[in-house]
Amino acid sequence: MRNSKKRLAEEGITITDYKIHLKENIVSLKFIDRELNSRMIVTDEEIDDYYKKNLKLFIDKPEHKLHKVSSPSNAHYDYRL
Repeated sequence: MRNSKKRLAEEGITITDYKIHLKENIVSLKFIDRELNSRMIVTDEEIDDYYKKNLKLFIDKPEHKLHKVSSPSNAHYDYRL
């Protein structure tokens, strides 16, 4: 908490001002969420269309798999995934 107060003081902001600012932001976000989400309807068809048009975003990149690990000592270890 001390570090936070110090950083706020460096910015010229009091804890009280910061709390007021946070409260205003939360109220604004709740209002926007309520107003937009109540009017925004996404259908299954729209989701499917988006998925098909942006398939590259949903395909995993190839992975490299480790099949065998050997130690430089005389012991031999075989780790298989």
